[in-house]
Amino acid sequence: MRTTPLKTLAILAAVGGIALLAAACSSPDTEEGTDNTPITHQTITAEAAHTFMADGAPYILVDVRTIEEFQTAHIPGALLLPLPELRELAESELPDKTARIFLYCRSGRRSAEAANLLVSLGYTNVYDFGGIENWPFETISTQ
Repeated sequence: MRTTPLKTLAILAAVGGIALLAAACSSPDTEEGTDNTPITHQTITAEAAHTFMADGAPYILVDVRTIEEFQTAHIPGALLLPLPELRELAESELPDKTARIFLYCRSGRRSAEAANLLVSLGYTNVYDFGGIENWPFETISTQ
């Protein structure tokens, strides 16, 4: 069976239309801000986080490790919201989605995952500074 150029063009147009429709209906990996730029978290160093936390502007410091890790050593003023419970606790413990939130864990893997989760939940001012193992400043223990 021979396909004419007109039939080929019609098929290509139909496939292109379906692809555009599918793209329009899918959800993006990140939300878009008011200027259509993606809202993502910012990865910063421990030193930068320390400087930001000292600038006088309000912030929330969140430790996403386990309670046992938290009791061994944590940064003063940190709120413990373990990563497995973060989705359920975020709304009640972090009600202001525009608040400046600093996240850390042990090495940086869980804090990055937590940052991505918070952004997906609509938080817009999220900073991940990695792990407490790279925090050269004061820590406290509750053991």
